[in-house]
Amino acid sequence: MTPRQINRLLPSLTSPTLRAWQARCIETALQRLSDQQPHFLCQATPGAGKMLMAAVLTEELILNGSIDHVIYLGPTSAVVERARETFSQILGRPMQGRLGDVGIALTYQALSFRLEELKQLCRQGRVLLVWDESHHAAGATACAAKSTYTSSAAAGANQWGLALLALERDVRFTLALSGTPWRTDGSCLPMLRYMAPSYEVASTSEPAVPTLPSANSDRLELIPDFTYTLRDAIQDDVCRTPQIYL
Repeated sequence: MTPRQINRLLPSLTSPTLRAWQARCIETALQRLSDQQPHFLCQATPGAGKMLMAAVLTEELILNGSIDHVIYLGPTSAVVERARETFSQILGRPMQGRLGDVGIALTYQALSFRLEELKQLCRQGRVLLVWDESHHAAGATACAAKSTYTSSAAAGANQWGLALLALERDVRFTLALSGTPWRTDGSCLPMLRYMAPSYEVASTSEPAVPTLPSANSDRLELIPDFTYTLRDAIQDDVCRTPQIYL
């Protein structure tokens, strides 16, 4: 994929301005997303602005001809409604799933009921799947994922993970968003890259070079494609001292 030479960064007076990390993440995703690497994980601290970043990245992918539609998945109706408003504002088209809309926003609970309909949409056009708060989906236990480079094995997957894996076969790209991309039950997130914890990360914005997990490893570590930590947010003055009024 050829990255856009001009990132518009939402110049409209009615649109919010992108933060520096959001622009860097968008450019990184534009460079890395391809048929060989269709999955991208943005790990950014809560409140950093992942949803706006995802909407602008979607717009860039539409403008450069990489995708035609977007499917957004979120954990609750409130989160989905906020995403629908953000994506509709940035893309300038509705996100209700109707004819002529740019896409649809759904909860994970609704995915299994709309799966066949969404798979048909993906077969008719190129689709970006954005799955927010991705730690809610389980793709496999660590033991089941050890024998593969990705965690696409279904052993140990929950209902949301199985639905994502079924839809993933027909989408072109996926964008995972999470501030805490891990699960306390030890299972791996679907579609994302894991490796044995024997590497060093040189930069918070650059992923480590992935290798196959070792045969005797009982634990795998997730490899984000872009990371924006709480330390980064504090340094950028994104996190501020809360003001409490009685």
